[in-house]
Amino acid sequence: CLRRELVAIGKGRLHPLPYDKATYVYIGKDGKVQGVMCTWVDDLLFGGTAEFDREILKPLGERFDFGEMEVGDTMKYVGLNVRQGIDKQGNMFVALGQSSYAEKLRPIPLTAENLRGLLLELL
Repeated sequence: CLRRELVAIGKGRLHPLPYDKATYVYIGKDGKVQGVMCTWVDDLLFGGTAEFDREILKPLGERFDFGEMEVGDTMKYVGLNVRQGIDKQGNMFVALGQSSYAEKLRPIPLTAENLRGLLLELL
């Protein structure tokens, strides 16, 4: 179970958030937040310092055989395109999108009979 492994690896420093048990915060040796990890089934999204990488991510990678790991400014997480960066004013941002999903959608042909049946269901 991923939750048990995270708790064991975290050695009391990796804590699930009280309002979202699938999101963990790593408190470093200095008492400050050094990393964050979001989990969803077999998908992980994380970011943090070298300490977080050394103390959490490396041991986690040794215990689980993860597939492709995307590193950089753009990645996918639970089907969302996630992009991070700095805008022209110097503000940091994270942008979420589903353009790759939306591009795969195909129209559903509706006939007059289908529409009539749909309207009758709604009424």
